[in-house]
Amino acid sequence: MSGVALGSLVIALREVLEASLILAIILTTLSKTGRSDMRKYVVMGLAGSVTLGLATGYTVWYLYGSFPKKELFEAIASLTAAAVLTWVIYWMAKTGPQLAWNITRKVSLITSGIGLVVFTFIVTYREALETVLFLVPYMLSKPLDTVAGALAGGIMAVGIAYMIYIAGYRISLRRFFMLTSILLTFVASGILGYGIHELAEVMEEDGIYTGVLLEEAYNLGISEGSLLHNNGLVGSILAVMFGYSVSMEWIRLIIQLGYLAILIPLILRAYGYRIGVKQASQGHQG
Repeated sequence: MSGVALGSLVIALREVLEASLILAIILTTLSKTGRSDMRKYVVMGLAGSVTLGLATGYTVWYLYGSFPKKELFEAIASLTAAAVLTWVIYWMAKTGPQLAWNITRKVSLITSGIGLVVFTFIVTYREALETVLFLVPYMLSKPLDTVAGALAGGIMAVGIAYMIYIAGYRISLRRFFMLTSILLTFVASGILGYGIHELAEVMEEDGIYTGVLLEEAYNLGISEGSLLHNNGLVGSILAVMFGYSVSMEWIRLIIQLGYLAILIPLILRAYGYRIGVKQASQGHQG
C-alpha cells in the first residue's frame, strides 16, 4: 500500500467512523423512543449529504483543472486541509466524550420528519465535507490511491461501528480517538509542510520572497530512485504519515516541528493526560 493510500485510509477511517457512530446513535434513539418508522428520514438526510459531498469533491477537482497556477492551488488546498484537520482533531478531543449524549438529546427533541432529515444532513455532511477537504491534497497527486485508501478506511469504519452498536463489542472510543488524533496530527503536519513547500516555490518563482527561510535546511542525499526517497515505496509512507522528506526548506522544517510541538501536548491535555491530574485523582482515591 502506498503512502497516499495509507494516509487516505486513516483519514477516511476516522471521519467515516465518526459519521457512522452518529448515525447509529440517531437510529438507536429513534428505536428507544418508539419512532422506528422515522428511520426513512435519516436515510434521506444521509443520501443528501453523500450526494452533496461527492459534488463538492468534483467541484474542487474541476477547479484544480482550470486553475492557472497548479502549485498555488495545491498550496491553498493543503493549507486549508491542514487548518480544518487541526480544528477537527481538537474539537473531537474536547467534545468526543459527550458526543452520544448531545446527539441523543437533540434527536429526542425532533418531532418532524423534515427536522430529522435536516439534522441528519447537517451532522453527516460536515463529515463528508471534512473528508473531501482532507483528501484533496492526495487526490491532486495520486487519485486512484486516494480513492482506494478512502474506500478501505470507510469499510473498516462501518465495520467498527457495527461491532460497537449492533454486535455489542466494547471498544474504548476515547482511546481510539486519542490515538487516531495523534496519528492524524502527524498526517496534518505533512499536509501542512507540503503546502508550505508549494507556497515557497511560488514565492521564489515570482520573486515575492527569496530570503533565508527558503534556503535548504538539510538534505539527506537520498537519490530519487531509492525506496527511502519521499517518492519511493517506504519514503512515501513515511512522508504521508509523518511528514518525512529527504530535504526541507527552513520555513517548512520550522513550521512542521512547531506544529507538532504545539498540537500534540494540547491533544494529550484535552484527553486528560496530565501528570498533575492523575496524581490528584490517585490521592483522592487513597
